[in-house]
Amino acid sequence: MNTTPTLTQQLADYKADFIQRVAPERVTMMEGATGDLRATGIETRALQVGNDVPVLNGNGRSLLPLPATCVIGRDGRIVFAHVESDYRERAEPADVLAAVARQTGAHFV
Repeated sequence: MNTTPTLTQQLADYKADFIQRVAPERVTMMEGATGDLRATGIETRALQVGNDVPVLNGNGRSLLPLPATCVIGRDGRIVFAHVESDYRERAEPADVLAAVARQTGAHFV
């Protein structure tokens, strides 16, 4: 029996770890900000112009994704992940290339 967790399971575990490890207070802040934003009526206005976020998401939820960069090893396990609640904060390209190099033996200039 294969006991390797699926990518979905790994990402869920990483997200839970991220919340605890990095910034539970930031997650709380984001949830509060989402509530404040909803109170402005933005969802109603979005619907009026044809942007039904829950339908567009395909899951019935009014959530926006977190930007993430992952490097997946040949065995299907996540070997590098950068998930950030602030969309302006992205993984450093050198860190991503280093993770790829560790998995492939490649050397990047």
